[in-house]
Amino acid sequence: MKNSLRIVGTILILAMGLIGCARTPSPTLTAAPPSITALLPTNTLLSPSQTPSPGLTLTPSSPFPDTNPPWLQDLVSEYTYIYQVDNVRVFSDISADFSSQHAEHLKLVWDFFNTLYTANRGEWLDVYYTTNTAIFQKVIPYCPTILIPGARNLTACYLDYPRWFILPYQIPDFGTQLHEIGHDFLYATWPQSEDFPWFKEGTAMYFEGSVFTPDGSLEVPEPHAYCTSLFQKYNQQANLIPLNELVFLPKEAFLADAERAYSQSCMVFNYLQNQESGVLYGLIEGINSGAITSNDQLIELLLLLTGKSMEQIEESYEAYARQFSH
Repeated sequence: MKNSLRIVGTILILAMGLIGCARTPSPTLTAAPPSITALLPTNTLLSPSQTPSPGLTLTPSSPFPDTNPPWLQDLVSEYTYIYQVDNVRVFSDISADFSSQHAEHLKLVWDFFNTLYTANRGEWLDVYYTTNTAIFQKVIPYCPTILIPGARNLTACYLDYPRWFILPYQIPDFGTQLHEIGHDFLYATWPQSEDFPWFKEGTAMYFEGSVFTPDGSLEVPEPHAYCTSLFQKYNQQANLIPLNELVFLPKEAFLADAERAYSQSCMVFNYLQNQESGVLYGLIEGINSGAITSNDQLIELLLLLTGKSMEQIEESYEAYARQFSH
């Protein structure tokens, strides 16, 4: 897998020199190579069983490093149910079944993104779940966040490996794992993704709408309801952000207009994956190879891979997004 990424990276670096000179997609860039294409979420409907089965016993391949700081050593006692699958653990005060199901799902998520991207933020991962706001608030002095009542509240501490703390807004909470752990791998591979969040949040919302099937594949039956409902809301108001503005919104402006920015970015990537074969993973290959070092280059590669202008992409993705209503 890593060798194929290097090969494609070389192709992309050569192609980047052509950006700005032509808008016709290069045959070598219009589709991801087989090694990464196998990872693509498909859009077929799921079988009835969408939830990983909890295991009864588990023998870890190796022990976790004993590196929790004192405040976290004290807090662990609040989480009764602990379940480990290889290099990931889930701690919860919810139930044994919750911890086992979410640990097994978390391992699928970690493995998927560890193959998709070339870097991670640590070889281990702990996720702590509580439905008790008072317990969650004990974490905030050490891993700051703003508590929003009724919302999905979470925070992370990046020590020698990541520790995530989540106050779930729904159970099961598999979508949060797909969204946030994807962020971690993208950041480790390309930290500049934080500066213009359309790619970071658009892909995260796209993956949040996916599910693992019993055979371990990842599928996206339809775009996340959050994305379709808010897109329709602002579309009906004739108040969508122009795509040529959305992709250049800096982080502060993006977050200040969260409903429009998140939902539209999400629908852009649902459109790309469904209507522009290989483009989404071509962009990821560009990031993995190091050919993409700026938002401007990412946008130029998007235009190259689609063979379309920004206005044409905007017209196409909006038409695609208007098909969905909730």
